[in-house]
Amino acid sequence: MGRGDDRGGNDQLILWFGEPSNLHSVWDSGFIARSELSFSELAEKIDVATPEEVNAWPRSSAGCDTQPESVRRWGRMSAHQMVCHVADAFRMALGQNPVSPATGLLQQTIVKWFALYVPLAWPAGIPTSREIDQERGGTRPVDFAADLAQVEALLELFMAPTRTFDWPPHPMFGTLSDAAWLRWGYLHADHHLRQFGA
Repeated sequence: MGRGDDRGGNDQLILWFGEPSNLHSVWDSGFIARSELSFSELAEKIDVATPEEVNAWPRSSAGCDTQPESVRRWGRMSAHQMVCHVADAFRMALGQNPVSPATGLLQQTIVKWFALYVPLAWPAGIPTSREIDQERGGTRPVDFAADLAQVEALLELFMAPTRTFDWPPHPMFGTLSDAAWLRWGYLHADHHLRQFGA
């Protein structure tokens, strides 16, 4: 059941690649039409991790190939700062590190869908929340090996088959399902590992 005044995005007028539209239309068909793929072709392109890949994440995605002297390909963080940022992001996801919301309808719908499900690497320069930003409020690097071990411990808790915590709302994307949180965790870690060539 819905509210009588809820028109499902029909009243949210937007420009879609220079053409007037509304959020409902873009959400229902605009994404697919713009991709120039059929529904089945697009579904085949969505990268979904297998159980074997998920089980391998603590070994391959916790930054094991990243060293303190690793050179960044973009951005301003050092490799050690990146490790601390990834740890802070997992703490945020686990509800251990509250982060101020910076969201709206667009971020919770179109931006979320693009970020989590369009099979493209995240671009450089995405702004982050103050509480996990290494230049503003993030955890300061202390000892590289210890900070890396912290990421690995947080990642194992994040991916545990049985959760002992409740997912908080994502500061940009809002409420996420278990699968969407896991997808976000993979993509966020992958983004920063690529930043350092790992």
